[in-house]
Amino acid sequence: MSVHVARGGADPDGNGPWLTTLLPTSEIAQRERFAVAINGDFFDAEATKDVEGKNTGYLRGKAAAPVGMAMSDGVLWHRPKTPRPYLEITAAHIAKLETGSEPIDAAAREMVGGSQIIVRHARAITFTNLFATARHPRTAVGIDASGTQLTLLVVDGRQPDLSIGMTLAELSDEMIRQGCAAAINLDGGGSTTLVVRNAKSKKPEVLNSPSDTRERSVADVLGVRVDEKSE
Repeated sequence: MSVHVARGGADPDGNGPWLTTLLPTSEIAQRERFAVAINGDFFDAEATKDVEGKNTGYLRGKAAAPVGMAMSDGVLWHRPKTPRPYLEITAAHIAKLETGSEPIDAAAREMVGGSQIIVRHARAITFTNLFATARHPRTAVGIDASGTQLTLLVVDGRQPDLSIGMTLAELSDEMIRQGCAAAINLDGGGSTTLVVRNAKSKKPEVLNSPSDTRERSVADVLGVRVDEKSE
């Protein structure tokens, strides 16, 4: 079993500002043969509003770029100008969280960015801004004290009959309850997606209920690849 970060589609403009194209998490998971995948970092995308100013959504095929660090198979394909926290997976399959201000680890092989580190040393970190205190759909990744066990957590929201979402404080408490010594908040809202490969059909299925009422396309995902011989 191995953990990977995969971008959406190909770089659409070479040396231009965009680094990938948006694709649904399930399509990326199918292409990369991931058994499990979640949406990754926050991202910017081209022309997300039409000429009338209405939101057109983050649609499949739009040029995009993640906001934070992005590395796939040892290739760093985005580094933000302003430090942002990220999850790193090393060549030795050790996971750790970095603030973004450190030198890049030579052993790093996968990186996915997030907005805040919400748990350190098994203690919640408090944030008081509106993004933190409002309840939203959330996606988070946590690691145990040894860095050898990942916890992927997806929380639905903005659907009163199903789930209203979580604050970052509630998300932190849940990650600690799940045994995480450290955790990071990834992109959430309409991007929040959990995909698992169906054991019979071998096709990825969305297990949560995205708040957009359909699966949103994203810039990158965090996926788990399992040796099919071991399944």
